[in-house]
Amino acid sequence: MYIIYYGTGTALTTSVAASIHLSDLTNPEAFQKELVRKINEFWLLEQQSLGHLYYLGTDSLSHDVFLMNVAQSETIVLPGFKSVFEILQLRSTQYLLVDTTSFVTVYNLLGFNLYKRNLFRKLGHRCLLKGIEKNLSKIFLLVENTKKQLENKDG
Repeated sequence: MYIIYYGTGTALTTSVAASIHLSDLTNPEAFQKELVRKINEFWLLEQQSLGHLYYLGTDSLSHDVFLMNVAQSETIVLPGFKSVFEILQLRSTQYLLVDTTSFVTVYNLLGFNLYKRNLFRKLGHRCLLKGIEKNLSKIFLLVENTKKQLENKDG
């Protein structure tokens, strides 16, 4: 099965969710320490996944996990990918689209713009972290629910 984490706006929260999915970390506090260290890696994933399916790895249940940055084109990109899946004869039970859009905050958008344009990069970095930290427990809950959904489909 293919798990595709996607989101509009910035893909940083999407990268965080997919990273949590692939890790064994089960609480936000443990991940918060790793977040500070990995924010630049998440930023690179943001750039590499724009308009692409970006393979991140295989989870503990042998599902392939991907990241997709749809920017502001969700209504165009998602139907396009779904039609490709249909052409490849992949049933909807063979893939799962996980939307992280609701976790994008003003902090994320402000930090994204400051970081991207090299304006006050340290402030942008702090805003990105603050935006992710604000919703980290909700992102963990999304990933937990996604894993439960996968276990129910597999079982």
